[in-house]
Amino acid sequence: MVARAVGLNRSELEGLDRIGGALPVTNLLGRPPLSRERSTTALTYLFFAPDIGAGERQDLAERFAEERVAAPEDAFVGVTGSLAAREEQSDLIADKLPLVEVGTVLLVLLVCGLHFRALGAPLITLLTIAVSYLVATHVMAGVGERLEVSVPREIEPVVVVLLFGVITDYSIFYLSRFRAKLAAGVPSREAVRSTVTELTPIITTAGLTVVGASAALIVARLGFFQAFGPGTAIAIFVALLVSTTFLPACLAIVGRAVFWPSRPGADVPPEHAAEEAPAERPPGRCAPGS
Repeated sequence: MVARAVGLNRSELEGLDRIGGALPVTNLLGRPPLSRERSTTALTYLFFAPDIGAGERQDLAERFAEERVAAPEDAFVGVTGSLAAREEQSDLIADKLPLVEVGTVLLVLLVCGLHFRALGAPLITLLTIAVSYLVATHVMAGVGERLEVSVPREIEPVVVVLLFGVITDYSIFYLSRFRAKLAAGVPSREAVRSTVTELTPIITTAGLTVVGASAALIVARLGFFQAFGPGTAIAIFVALLVSTTFLPACLAIVGRAVFWPSRPGADVPPEHAAEEAPAERPPGRCAPGS
């Protein structure tokens, strides 16, 4: 093991010149209380230049381990450390992520469907989430490539959770106000226009607040959390843009059919509908007090 580490430090191992150095450590001279065993464990610490990313470090470490010189009786464990642990964690998350996504989709269908007693409302919400996810992943990849910053794999489940939560909230806001407008007798297109005018400033303020809070992770001292800042901020910003443009456009196109098979306003209190009703005056007559 020592000879292998010396060969690596002298750049004598082919294909491993990107590894900056190696430091072998064993418990050959182990004694209590530092070690309760002797000659049972050997570690080789690898060092890398700052410009080498986590993925390349993991690949180089695995290649170094494959080219080890070991006796037949040796029990080789493998690559360990924080990078290897994160890689294994990412694999586990990637394996379970489809199950989480399916469960979340069913939950959104159930919650929005029961709340609005309609089929179109949850479908438009899920369509908005799908568009936001596709756009956000491509934007994050493009920004990371342009800035030469690696986006951690662990960010994908975080982005999924954020998009589902944020867009579902915004969708319920728009759909609820749109339904109240329709119940008050406002035409479909005018109801969408009025809904967007009233709610978009509030939703925009809330979304930008979350974007700013996520972007604040950029100044975190731990690199792991620092890498989450740009990705989550981009995802929320894309969700905000799609929610305030694509979602209202879908409502304008679909109209009242989004609440099928229920009738818009059937469960809206009469006094609320009266508040939303536009003030109309009979033609040719003056309102009292004019």
